[in-house]
Amino acid sequence: MRCRWKSTAQVTAFSTFLLLFALLALEATGGEGPLSRYETGDRRFKEYESGDLLVYYHLRMLDEAIVEKDFIVYQFDKAT
Repeated sequence: MRCRWKSTAQVTAFSTFLLLFALLALEATGGEGPLSRYETGDRRFKEYESGDLLVYYHLRMLDEAIVEKDFIVYQFDKAT
């Protein structure tokens, strides 16, 4: 069986988008948690837990349209 994916980056990007949209997300509060050390601007991040990870993500949007391939993902270990 042949693989249709051309690179590992495509698989990773596809997996990330599936993960982002498949899980229910809670909006992250600013100033709390590990994200506040890295992001201080006005971007709104979603937060969810996946196993022993805390994952925060932001999708850039223009009005109601999502800008493709323009997103930020932070992953933190819960133990740290």
